[in-house]
Amino acid sequence: MSYILDALKKAKHERELGQIPNLQTAYATPALETTQTQHNKKGITRFIIIFNVILAIALVAIYIYQVILHSKTEKTHSVEIIEKTVIPNPAIVSEQLEKTIISNQTTMPKTLDVMPKPTVMVMPPASPLVKHADFLPPTPQPVITVSENTEKVKKIEPEKPKTDTLPKKTIPTTIPLLQTMPVDFQQKLPNLDINVHVYANHPEKRFVLINGKRYQEGMQINKAITLEKIRTSDIILQYKKQYFRLQRP
Repeated sequence: MSYILDALKKAKHERELGQIPNLQTAYATPALETTQTQHNKKGITRFIIIFNVILAIALVAIYIYQVILHSKTEKTHSVEIIEKTVIPNPAIVSEQLEKTIISNQTTMPKTLDVMPKPTVMVMPPASPLVKHADFLPPTPQPVITVSENTEKVKKIEPEKPKTDTLPKKTIPTTIPLLQTMPVDFQQKLPNLDINVHVYANHPEKRFVLINGKRYQEGMQINKAITLEKIRTSDIILQYKKQYFRLQRP
């Protein structure tokens, strides 16, 4: 209908162009031209919209077609891989194994016939063994003496080695402290300062430091003074056979 109306309007406009213009036609033609241009613009916009819609539909259809085609190719490729990796028939595999075993048995050399026979070594008769006892030195026999008066036999046993046993020193039970001794006796002694006092259950582990030197039981501090014993709370010293004590610090 719009096309027919447009055609009628164009024909009317052409007829009016052939007539002499008057006031009515002069003022009417611009309005007609504006409506015509607007109608033309609307038609162009409609055409553009329709073209864009058709183009979008075509692009969507092409994309869908490509996706479907790609999925089909992937399926065919996976089917080909599965067909290539088909598990062989176990009966065929067993037959092939039996054939290979039989062929190996026929080709293997007979090792039993080739094996060398064991050789027997004949050893010469051995010389009579010498008893080990012939090489041993003779053991000393006990000396037997017979007395003239009585015919009794006595065995003289070998003498045992004598061990030199030194008499132990007897230390008196009551020993005075050095501070309680006479002044003359104290003046004869040097300065004795106990720096360290160590007591243990084993005598060899006991020691003291006197004037910075280490001493154990039985050692001489100088030519006249001897450390006789280390006890838990003091030490016992001897000076010219005179015993005295020094308390631990």
